[in-house]
Amino acid sequence: MATTEDCILFLVVITVIVGVIYPLIVTGVAQAFFHKQANGSLIVDNGKVTGSSLIGQQFSDPKYFWGRLSATSPVPYNAASSSGFKSRPGKSGFAD
Repeated sequence: MATTEDCILFLVVITVIVGVIYPLIVTGVAQAFFHKQANGSLIVDNGKVTGSSLIGQQFSDPKYFWGRLSATSPVPYNAASSSGFKSRPGKSGFAD
C-alpha cells in the first residue's frame, strides 16, 4: 500500500511541477524579457490589432527560401481575406 501511495504522491508532485510551476516560470520569463515576441509580435494600427509581423511575409531577397504563394487577392498575404476550405468528398462540385 505504501508503494501505491508513494506513486500517487509522485504523480501529483510531478503534475504540479510540470503542469503548473514550469509553465508559469517560462511564461513569466518570456513576458519579462521578450514581451513583444511572447505576445505574437502583433501589429497595432490606430489602436487596433491588424496582424502579426511573423505571418505571411513576402520575401524577394534570393537568400531566403521561396515561401508559399499567396492566393489572397487583391492584397498578397492578407490574413483577413483567407479562409478554410469548406467542402468534402462526396459533395457535388467537389472534384470539379
